[in-house]
Amino acid sequence: MATEERSVNEKRRAKRFPLEISVAFEEMQAGDVTTVKFVEATVTDVSKSGMGFSCSKSLDLHSYYNANIKIWTGAEIKAVMEIIRAHQDEDGLYQYGGIFIGLGTADRWKLEIYQMFQESDEE
Repeated sequence: MATEERSVNEKRRAKRFPLEISVAFEEMQAGDVTTVKFVEATVTDVSKSGMGFSCSKSLDLHSYYNANIKIWTGAEIKAVMEIIRAHQDEDGLYQYGGIFIGLGTADRWKLEIYQMFQESDEE
């Protein structure tokens, strides 16, 4: 039943796992004019295909950001992310979901290795 329920409600391509870290985003804009906007956020979960995070700033759906994610080992993962889900909670904090549209193979492996460690700790 839990598997059926997950498949109906879950639209993610990869399993998310908790990762409580901070991340810095730099907004990417098309055209001749680029305004750099840095956003500090707290990551709530991450997978090899995207991540969930929260921050105090309003971000536009379908906007693109360079994300610099520092993981538990101190290594940094650089990715390009598109915001695909957004809502504001009762405390005024914005909750977002993003998909990675640019993530190198080595960085994808770092996330997969972290996921394996998380799953082995749960057993």
